[in-house]
Amino acid sequence: MYPYHFRYARGPRRLFWFVLGGAATAWWFRAQERKGPRFTIEGTPTNADSYPERHWGWGRRDQSLDGAKWEAERERIQRLRHEASETMIDVTEASLDSVLSAVDVLKRKLAEQRSGTRQPPAKGNDSPPPA
Repeated sequence: MYPYHFRYARGPRRLFWFVLGGAATAWWFRAQERKGPRFTIEGTPTNADSYPERHWGWGRRDQSLDGAKWEAERERIQRLRHEASETMIDVTEASLDSVLSAVDVLKRKLAEQRSGTRQPPAKGNDSPPPA
């Protein structure tokens, strides 16, 4: 069918594309390093003058929050944290209750099976139990 073994038909091509991809990736990273940092963390000086200063993260904190607004936000976050912890406790308790009820049902079934196997055979049946 084939003039050569199937395994050797694709092996060198895969190696070629792997090496080519690695070389392209290395070239890309070196080119990006030469251009300089694109994103900076707040408070660090930038070396590249051609790029506008960008800030990494969630953005700048709003400086217009005064003391009352700040305290209101803080209390709201604390209230949300408390509600979330209460909800988590309720969900955990419900799941533990369901697990314990399932274990209780399994215990009862096991006890019924044990009591059913220990009963003596009926008096009217003289034949030995099937083996």
